[in-house]
Order: sequence, then C-alpha cells, then structure tokens
Amino acid sequence: MKIAVSAIGLRAAKRRETLTAGIRQPKSKAALKLGWLECVYRRKLLMQIFLVPTAINRVIVYLLLDDLGKLGHVWREIDEARANEQAIVDDILSGQYERPLRVVAFETEEGWSCDVTKEIAAKLLDASTQGRSLGAKAWEFIERVTAGASVN
Repeated sequence: MKIAVSAIGLRAAKRRETLTAGIRQPKSKAALKLGWLECVYRRKLLMQIFLVPTAINRVIVYLLLDDLGKLGHVWREIDEARANEQAIVDDILSGQYERPLRVVAFETEEGWSCDVTKEIAAKLLDASTQGRSLGAKAWEFIERVTAGASVN
C-alpha cells in the first residue's frame, strides 16, 4: 500500500505545527467544541485587540523651522492644542517668527509626514487677499517660497 502525501497537506501540517508550538492543548469543553486550532487563532486575535493601543485623536501636527540668525535654525515649540495649520498661519501673520523657513506636517498614527511650506505660503496669500495685513517677515517668507529659493 502506497501512502500519497500532497504538498498542500504537508504545508498545512507544518503551518499548524508552527502556530501551535509551545501551546498546550486546552481541556475545556468550549475549546474542544470550537476546535483546538480555532481557539489558538481566537486567542491570538484577542491578544492583538487588547495589546495594540488605539489612537485617541487622529490629528495632523504642524511644526515650523525658524532661522534665528547667528543662533541657527530651530524647530519652534508650540502647544499641542495649537500645532495646527491655522495657528502656524496666524503666528506668521503676527510676526512671531524671525525668519520662517519650512513648515512640516505629520500624522504619527498613519505614519506620514510632508513639507507643507508652499501650502502655508498660499494660505498667507489668501489671507492677504481677504484683507489681512502681512508683515515684512510674512512677505519675505511668501517671496522666498514661491520663487523656489533655497531654504538655507
């Protein structure tokens, strides 16, 4: 009598061995009813659900790189509640930065970041057309960004 073993059957057996290595077979009636392997899958799923933290608030954070002259470039400190696009625009309009160089937005939950300097310059131009006054530092920022000048 020949015993034929399929490649699929061997792979499934190896996968089952890998998943169940080091885990004792449960003795409860519920575990036996569901099937031991299904219980292992459910246990792993529950561990993932309870061990992975969920985000409280998904927010996009904006930071500004400022040139302080002889002191160098610094990422300006900003309160967590104000680290948004509108606050950065308002701060540039009010002249709170020496020489804004770059604005970066990031979202840690989704794992992305991008340079939004041109978008902020466009928002400043929009504010200007809506009647808000722009200071010399804001105009210099807009001109440097829209002209494609180097940040350094």
